[in-house]
Amino acid sequence: MAVARLIEAQLRDGIRASDLDLPQVRDAAWRARQRGVKVVLLDDGGLSVLADEEAARARDHLGAAVAELLADAESGRVTVRIHPPGRSTLASVGVDTDDQVELVEFTAAGTAHSSSSATPASSADRWPAR
Repeated sequence: MAVARLIEAQLRDGIRASDLDLPQVRDAAWRARQRGVKVVLLDDGGLSVLADEEAARARDHLGAAVAELLADAESGRVTVRIHPPGRSTLASVGVDTDDQVELVEFTAAGTAHSSSSATPASSADRWPAR
């Protein structure tokens, strides 16, 4: 049954995130899901307005970066989104683990900006039980 769920997720990725349907991203998402990481890939068409050469270059840079982030994820959730056309960033990757949240934003030129923060402790951890 586990393999069937992985296949279903991979098929869904190909439909919902066609510009991320690259071998290195498919493989990294498969392995991350096997480790229990929740992976969501979304494509809102931001690459569609770029010239063919620029789109191919951006897709290659983004695919390599996404594959690396997925390979590093051991738990939690990774959400990758190619933004709609007209946004200042081409794509973003959110990595949410038990103790940290990281957001990496990518431009069409291939530059990345990362910000992260520690996840606040739950209220159960902050307040003593009565």
